[in-house]
Amino acid sequence: MTPALRGGIPPPRASSPRVVSVTRGQARHLPTIHLRTSTPPRYRFEVQRPVQCAAASSACMTPRRVRILNNEDASADSFQTPPKESRKPATDAQFTTLLPNSLPAATSHGQYATLTVEELLNLKSELVAAQDAWQAAGAQQHEAEASIAQLKDELSGMKACLEQVQEYRNQDQASMVELKQELVTMKVASQSLQRELEDGAGCRAALAALLDQREQELLNLKSELVAAQDAWQAAGAQQHEAEASIAQLKDELSGMKASLEQVQEYRNQDQASMVELKQELVTMK
Repeated sequence: MTPALRGGIPPPRASSPRVVSVTRGQARHLPTIHLRTSTPPRYRFEVQRPVQCAAASSACMTPRRVRILNNEDASADSFQTPPKESRKPATDAQFTTLLPNSLPAATSHGQYATLTVEELLNLKSELVAAQDAWQAAGAQQHEAEASIAQLKDELSGMKACLEQVQEYRNQDQASMVELKQELVTMKVASQSLQRELEDGAGCRAALAALLDQREQELLNLKSELVAAQDAWQAAGAQQHEAEASIAQLKDELSGMKASLEQVQEYRNQDQASMVELKQELVTMK
């Protein structure tokens, strides 16, 4: 608000024209203000004829009336040609100016205010500053929209990364489940091999006991053979019987040797099996 409007003048009513008093010389220098808005309200200054004074020299200093009309006042009644007595020559022709959306509230029917050219220039400066601020706000809005678009793109990328990470996590969890199942299977196989090793150790102990028994039998047979030979030397009459017994013993000895060879073969097989079991146990560990 200009200083003239702060001097106790009541606020204008809505939808009424505003009259500004300027001199004849000031009216020639009134500025024309244009704003680059999409649909700005239109204001028209109507310069009326000055009041005739007694002295001709004072006529140029008599204030003139300027009516400011907005879009709401742009009806047929508001823009009618002024009365004949208020028409001006070509030098006092009417002029038009564009003002921002904040001025319609200041223009009202039946309310008049007095503004000087300096105040109008100040008003123009304020309007230019408001326009610059509006343009700066528009640029900031474009920058904010660009930043928001960039943030949306980054958010979309982060969502895609999170989805990919979740997918990798699901795959890792599935792999962990498979590894746990394989570990359980390996534990079962290890326990089975341990039982087989224990069974093999028992079989080996039984075979060792059998070998000891066979060796004892062989020693006994050898002792019997020695006794038989002594008896054969002592008793020639019993030579045939001794030879028969010897032959029989030889046959039994051959059978026992075959049995011993078979037992030895079984022992070798058991030792090979034990070696394989030990290797498998080392591999499992």
